[in-house]
Amino acid sequence: MTAIDYAVVVFFLIAMLAIGGSFAYTRRRFDEYVLGGEASWLAIGGSLAATLAPFCVLVTAANDSYHIGLPWLGLPICFWLVFPLIAVGVAPLLARCGARSPLDYLRMRFGPAVAGWATALAFVWRGAFLILALAAAGAWLAARLLAPAPAWLVVLGIGGVCVACAWLGGRKAVAWSGAFQAVAALLALLVIFAAVVWRLDAERPGVIATADAYGRRGVTVVDLGLDPPSPDSGKPREIKTPSADWNAPWNSLGRWPLFALALAALLIADPVVAGRYVWPLAEDAPNRGLWLAGLLFTALIGLAVFAGVGLLAVYQQQRADLPPIWVVNVDPGARRSLTDPATRTAIGQTDDRSSGSKTSIVRLLPQDDQRLDPTSGRPLLPFDDGDELAPGTVTLEMAQRLVAEGRLLRPHTGEPVTDVREVYDPAEQSLRIHRLWTTRPLPRDVEGISPEVILHRRADDELLPWFVSRRMSFGSAGLAVTGLIAAIMAVFTAGVHGLATELTLTAQAKDSSLRRWLARRFGETPERLGEKPLASFAQGVTLLLGCLLTLAAVGAGFLRIGSFDSALWLLTLGGPLLALFLLGMCFKRAGAATAAVTLGAGIALTGPWMAIFALGAFAETHVAPAWLESLGPNYPPLIIFGVSLFAGFLTSRLEPKPPKSRVHGLTFGSPPLRHADDEEIDLDFPV
Repeated sequence: MTAIDYAVVVFFLIAMLAIGGSFAYTRRRFDEYVLGGEASWLAIGGSLAATLAPFCVLVTAANDSYHIGLPWLGLPICFWLVFPLIAVGVAPLLARCGARSPLDYLRMRFGPAVAGWATALAFVWRGAFLILALAAAGAWLAARLLAPAPAWLVVLGIGGVCVACAWLGGRKAVAWSGAFQAVAALLALLVIFAAVVWRLDAERPGVIATADAYGRRGVTVVDLGLDPPSPDSGKPREIKTPSADWNAPWNSLGRWPLFALALAALLIADPVVAGRYVWPLAEDAPNRGLWLAGLLFTALIGLAVFAGVGLLAVYQQQRADLPPIWVVNVDPGARRSLTDPATRTAIGQTDDRSSGSKTSIVRLLPQDDQRLDPTSGRPLLPFDDGDELAPGTVTLEMAQRLVAEGRLLRPHTGEPVTDVREVYDPAEQSLRIHRLWTTRPLPRDVEGISPEVILHRRADDELLPWFVSRRMSFGSAGLAVTGLIAAIMAVFTAGVHGLATELTLTAQAKDSSLRRWLARRFGETPERLGEKPLASFAQGVTLLLGCLLTLAAVGAGFLRIGSFDSALWLLTLGGPLLALFLLGMCFKRAGAATAAVTLGAGIALTGPWMAIFALGAFAETHVAPAWLESLGPNYPPLIIFGVSLFAGFLTSRLEPKPPKSRVHGLTFGSPPLRHADDEEIDLDFPV
């Protein structure tokens, strides 16, 4: 990146601070600072789209699309399948009952005790996501685009701007900054896709034709036609398990329900995402904002997917320019670094029903995360040492040493290279990687397209940033990086404000212990507590919570526990909260007992699963039971949601029928309870 690119990034960060400062006048009034006052549908729709498509989603969609094609397009399709439930059912219900936030509805429907437990669960769910997402984004940006800046500095910079914006301007600043961040992310993806198309050879097949030729056009099950070599060929063989590949047919069947579940949980039960359109002082703006959010979200995911497929076309056309470490000594089945035969240790066997043979299971290599590689031991060329293979840095002496040590293997045969002249170009001072890469046959012959070069699995995270930093210039790289930074800023800013809003509304409730504490602090009685103390409390909570989340993200970065996979996995854990909302909205009999059983069942199932996942990620080994592994990654969240919903439904059938006045305006199909003068009863908690 050039100085112009860095200037674009700095200008964007200053602009976000300016947006926060421009709404500083809202700090004087509680309804303006916390609830947002009157709102524009442009701000609501833009911020909602930005929080639905955070950094980890966009980057993962682009990276995955390189290898699997178009299945990520199922995400916006599932949004439009869930959209009628939100636009016709949930949003009007929340507006009719006067809920000021998603969890405020639970306070009205089930009482403060249930709302307190739900708030605590939401804090754990979304707080953990914000921490891991910011840590992963900071590490990714620092290592690949903003070097030599350390990851902790990137995290502090992004988190600091987000916290300052939310603290200075409240909800309006969060909404408008989110709208601008959505536009910045959309512009970045457009610039990246345009650069990809510009780099393609006009005389060769384009993006769609290349994707079709390499078998990347399916939206559901992806079959790349991989045929692992036989055991007696001398090559490693991939161990296939139901949970090994997110895009295997078994897991692919569960992808669409998982997308729908995650989106429904975010749009109904999440104080961060759903809090963008639950805008009590706006009239028709949330409805139009939902439509705008859907269109922007579809465009963001679609562009990310086609950018990833476009990178496939660019890298396969210009394969001679690929970094050597991406393609040298890569096992074609597992896409892992091949290892030294002297250090491989088999610890068991498993039956392969497809071939009737047996395959060795070996100890996994933690530092290379070889979960699918049936060989273990010391990699001949570790991926982390790829800098020594960079073009222009490989000397003849280095190449001779690699050949003498047997660390360079011929593709397809796995035999060591014996003559350095076979693989080294002295004029370019680099390896002849076309002699070392492994290719995959095309599903069918297509004119102008060569067999696919297989990339190392850990190159997936390098695909997008390498193109941005090496193939984009004249400020376009700065625009791309700015859009990616905007994608993480939008969700973090909204997350800080959304969680702080829930605490503030808890303090505003007339029977809240927080309200009594505030009253004592300001020398007032709880009944006479005014707007100024509550506004001051909201500002303090926003600043404190934002700082704590940012520092926690820095700590997660030092511990290396933040990753895109873990952040995306957390997005799917809103099933218990979603079940509670659906039961409360659909069934009049659902009461406190129903809520307790629903949340209890969800926590009882989610807790152990989170512990197993976290322990496995931290220890970099398998800790889950075999039956849980066999379910694959997509089904446990669906099972947790289903069990929570079913347990709550059965409990609701046992509860007595509540008085009509208790549920009017709070369930689907129930009209608001009215006074004799035909005015709606105010279900809100008074200030």
